[in-house]
Amino acid sequence: MTETNNNQPATKGDLADLRTELKTDITDLRTALKTDITDLRTELKTDIKNLTTTVNSLGLDVAKNNLQMNTLEHNMLEALRSFKSDLLSAFEASVMKGQMYAQKAITHGDILSGHEEKLLNHETRLASLESK
Repeated sequence: MTETNNNQPATKGDLADLRTELKTDITDLRTALKTDITDLRTELKTDIKNLTTTVNSLGLDVAKNNLQMNTLEHNMLEALRSFKSDLLSAFEASVMKGQMYAQKAITHGDILSGHEEKLLNHETRLASLESK
């Protein structure tokens, strides 16, 4: 654009030059914006791919952890069931022993009662045997 004196009015040539410069600036701006948009789209696509890869990796890790937790839970439940079974078996065995001891105590009590009667009547029996 040609330099004009501020005191002189603009001419058609000045306006044409200004119009040409504005068109060039707008075209350059559009080109720059298109380039920036293209670059942003490329960066966004790359970021989305990276994010997708990360999410997939995290999903796989979560699935592995869930599988490990399920296996651990299953093993713990099996161990608890086994422990419960062993505990119940030991309890039943001790109850059976207790019942056997109770039966023996009754039997021994009867035997001791019989012996007590014999001991109490011992003198009487001896005296009756000696008199014969």
